[in-house]
Amino acid sequence: GEMLRPGADVWDLERVETALRALLEGERYDFVFVLAPTPSTHGAHKAATILALRAVDGLPVDARPVVLCGRSASREEELGGLDPLDGYPITKVRPGPGYTFDRKQRFGYAGRLDYSIVVNWAIAEHKSQGTMQLLMNRGETEHYDIFALDVPDADSRTRHLFEALALPQYPVVEPPDQPR
Repeated sequence: GEMLRPGADVWDLERVETALRALLEGERYDFVFVLAPTPSTHGAHKAATILALRAVDGLPVDARPVVLCGRSASREEELGGLDPLDGYPITKVRPGPGYTFDRKQRFGYAGRLDYSIVVNWAIAEHKSQGTMQLLMNRGETEHYDIFALDVPDADSRTRHLFEALALPQYPVVEPPDQPR
């Protein structure tokens, strides 16, 4: 039988892909971040990832952003490699170890803040998806793989990004000395 296109029964796929491509052409992004399309990923998120990949694939090679797919994990968790989704070879990722961002990287007043706060803000915005709330404060790292689309210098561009993200982004502000 004919393979069902992702989101075909919910979204106007052509319109979404056209709008994404127009946005990518107009803004000239360096990177596009999407959720890793694993078998356990929610169907709408898989469809969004596939549509983003198709939009990027429709751009001239020299105008393409690097597309990174992310997964969160605990420090102890071993993440296996990502296989392409059945029937969607566009979801193939490049071989290699990928890149990791430490959500527990400290910043702010006396180094009391970390990036898990920002993640919790995003989770709080998913009020219609109650199970997202169960993920608050979980996952100390984010792991990213590069999709295998033809993108010039994808590996070096991504390496530079993650090297920059590993540097302190905000100064650690120490509390002023208190009078005795």
